[in-house]
Amino acid sequence: MDYRFWTIGLLVGAIVGFSKSGMPGLGVIAVPLLILLFDAKAAVGVITPICICGDIMSLIRYRRHADWSTLWRLLPGILIGMVIGGFVFLHINSPTLRPLLGILILLLVVLQVVTSKLKMEDVSNHPAVGWGLGGAAGFATTVGNLAGPIMSIYLLAIRFSKEKFIGTGSWYYFTVNCMKVPLYVFAGEITFETLRFNACVVPGIIGGALLGWWLMPYIPRRIFDHTVLVLAAVSGVWLLLG
Repeated sequence: MDYRFWTIGLLVGAIVGFSKSGMPGLGVIAVPLLILLFDAKAAVGVITPICICGDIMSLIRYRRHADWSTLWRLLPGILIGMVIGGFVFLHINSPTLRPLLGILILLLVVLQVVTSKLKMEDVSNHPAVGWGLGGAAGFATTVGNLAGPIMSIYLLAIRFSKEKFIGTGSWYYFTVNCMKVPLYVFAGEITFETLRFNACVVPGIIGGALLGWWLMPYIPRRIFDHTVLVLAAVSGVWLLLG
């Protein structure tokens, strides 16, 4: 494993670990970075164990802060979205998946910008919103591990405290990521070789999580959100045109 794999792998681990400390939108750029090393489908498989490790780090600190009623409300839509996403993932090839991921990322950026201008709390309790966003999150996480911005929009709309926001999200991501593992193993995108790569990036995950826990209180939310949106938009355009 050459220095390029080490460098990008540790960077991806750090980004995932940092994103699990309270800013899941940052995780959007992790898959595009992995596509520098793997093809698109393999990157989606490779990122999943990394995310599970990050979820465990987050649960160590925030496991008691979940709102389970919210998770149960989202579950039916999530499962439907995962089934559809699993079908698409199994039947799409990597050259086609790459621009699809770019389109999804750009749509999520637009969704973030639009919803930031709206009063989502006025409609967030409507069952159709839970089914719709749950389905979108289930589909996005299965085809590209891109559910972070969708879940953030929903959890912010119902005005959770920071602890409940992270705790509820952590249990969602951990559960869904574990559910995806059999699909990616069946598709041949999680193998002993990719797990070796995952093991090498664990120090990055731990370091990113610890840095996030320490640094997050000092970073203005507005500046961080804008930075994440710009990076995500650049990643989306690169995947679409690359």
